[in-house]
Parts: sequence; C-alpha cells; structure tokens
Amino acid sequence: MICVNDLFFSYTDAPPWLLSDISLQVAGGEYISVVGDNGSGKSTLLRLLLGFLRPTKGTAEVGARRIGYVPQRQDSLGADFPITVYEVLYSYCKLLGKRGAAPPGPYADGPAAASAHTGAFSPQKPDATPAHAPDAHGSSTGAGGIGAGGSGTDSTVAGGIVGGGPPAARIPALIDAALAQVDLSGKKRALIGDLSGGQHQKVLLARALLGDPDLLILDEPSTGVDPSGQEEIYAFLKNLNDTRGLTILSVEHNLDAAIANSTKIFHMANGHGHICSPRQFAKEMLGG
Repeated sequence: MICVNDLFFSYTDAPPWLLSDISLQVAGGEYISVVGDNGSGKSTLLRLLLGFLRPTKGTAEVGARRIGYVPQRQDSLGADFPITVYEVLYSYCKLLGKRGAAPPGPYADGPAAASAHTGAFSPQKPDATPAHAPDAHGSSTGAGGIGAGGSGTDSTVAGGIVGGGPPAARIPALIDAALAQVDLSGKKRALIGDLSGGQHQKVLLARALLGDPDLLILDEPSTGVDPSGQEEIYAFLKNLNDTRGLTILSVEHNLDAAIANSTKIFHMANGHGHICSPRQFAKEMLGG
C-alpha cells in the first residue's frame, strides 16, 4: 500500500536534511501510527506521501485506489464561518461532481478529472503534473508515487456523485449515511462553529469517508478534542481497521492511543525513523 525507500528531503534539495534515509513499508489492512517529538519530521513525511512535496532522493509510493485525508483540526473548517454540517458535506459532494470525479461503489468506473479537495481522492501514476502544497483547508492537487527529482501526481477525486455518477438527488441520502456512521445524524443542521472538538473531527472523518477510500491518512486526529471525544474517535478508527480492513496511517501525539490501536508504530527522531511493535515502543520509550 505504501512503500518508502531511502528517502531524503530538504526544502533546498541539499543538506541539512529534514528527513534522512527514511524507509517504511505499509501493507494493506495495517494501522500505522507515526510518532515523535515536534520537529522530528512527522508532518513532512505525511506531506510527501500525499504528494504535496517531492523527495530530494529516494522514493515515496502510495498504491491506494483512493485516499481519505483528515487534516489537523485547526487546518480545516473555520469555526467562525457560518456553515452547517450538512452544507459542508453537500458542497464537498457538489465540488467533486463538478470536477468529474469517479463516484464511490458501483459508480467508480467512470472517467475522473484532475484536482482534489481535502477528503477522498485517488493517486495516479508518477511523472504527471507536479503536486502543489495544500491551501489553508488542506486542498491539494495530488498524491501518489513520487521519486527523487520526479514530479508529483495529479489525483482524481473519489466520492464525486454528480459527474458520471448517480443524480444529485442522491446526495442527501449519501450525506445522511456518512453522518450516521460517525453518530452525528442529529447534528446535520448544526453550525460547524457550535460543535465540540470531537464532533468537528467526526465531520472531517465523514467527509473523508464519502469517497470510500482504501487508505485513510490522518494528521493528529485528537488535537483539540476532549478525552471522551478522543475515545470515540479512536474506537471508530479501530473499528474501521478491524471490520473493514481499512488501511490507516495516523500522525500521532497521543501515545496511549498509538500503543492501544496500532499494528505497528513508526517512531521518528531528528529526521530518522524506525518501525517497531506497540509493545516494543512502550518498553523502549515509556518504560512499559
């Protein structure tokens, strides 16, 4: 699913390296937590995997059919913007459809277009149009396999349900189903700014899952969420991994959740990283 080999990265394409000799293999169905101190390179690695950045040396390849991306909460929906939960998901569906997205499920065979918004999108072949950095809402134009000196990739949006898919009249039912799976059916007409941190994060999860991804990438999903909300979110992610076999890669500062939920942990420090089991990580780093 994910293959990173001998990866080096710096914004100047020369030493000192932000990431140095990184290798990481993620098989389908795994739940990998990426942990490390601030400045260790976690978010940089994530941006390389999403195609927002390109390796200076080495390769970062993602073989997912579709990727769901959940950004950090403060990077996404503005709390002061007067928009409801339903409008967030509806506008996202319309955006994907207008861009000619391949819809989820049985409608996924149609042609797809180039740009993606934060949520679910599909990687294409390397050596296509260069990837671009995300905007304040996490929007990007690509993800997928990238090699040193090569280009990023355009991505096709997944989850579009207008262009080439079912009629727009089906959007409300699909949104209802997305909200039901994160237990937010009763918040459909609530303003985003009135939600708790945990509810806000669930909206981002629902949005990412609209495209039925086979890889879910999250950037610190418990940021700004109270303890009870964190428990709900991690239980939901663990259930997705256990029951659907959804591959999950999550940048984490919540070490307890990483140890409890992950199949493996990728521990980063000073731009380097190594893979270990949750038990090994607990023993080595937490004295467990």
